[in-house]
Amino acid sequence: PWARIDIRVGRIVDIVKHPNADRLFIEQVDFGTGETRQIISGLVGVIDIEVLRGRLCVFFYNLKPANICKTLSQGMIMCGKHNDGECDIVRLVTPPEGAQPGDRVFVDGIEAKPDEQLKAKDTVLPDVLSGLAVSGGRILYKGAVAKVAAGELTVDLEQGIVS
Repeated sequence: PWARIDIRVGRIVDIVKHPNADRLFIEQVDFGTGETRQIISGLVGVIDIEVLRGRLCVFFYNLKPANICKTLSQGMIMCGKHNDGECDIVRLVTPPEGAQPGDRVFVDGIEAKPDEQLKAKDTVLPDVLSGLAVSGGRILYKGAVAKVAAGELTVDLEQGIVS
């Protein structure tokens, strides 16, 4: 399934709270193509809006667009999750220094042949998500390190970024 998914670095150039949903943000994301994509995320109360604004993040890029609370979402942000024994802690996946909007995420040993757009009932995304893990702050897919040309993707599970 990894070969069929398209995961890219994007910069959140604008972000607002969703007018129809208390827990959702609407993000305008630059993927280096000259235009932005709108992505809805459920990160209100999890990650401060000012932490997200202007930040490079990692996104699932070739998902079928979906309406979420009557608003089009054209992808999904990638986060890491850790349970501290009491609750789940969600943190952003961070591209390495030198990464640029549009950089594609890969793992060694898997040749990328991403679908232009995954179909709604396709199992590629759930299959990829089930193979992802965080280990020592690194993002792994079935044990292989996820990276872009500039280096490895990371997540800081100790970082408190909710204000």
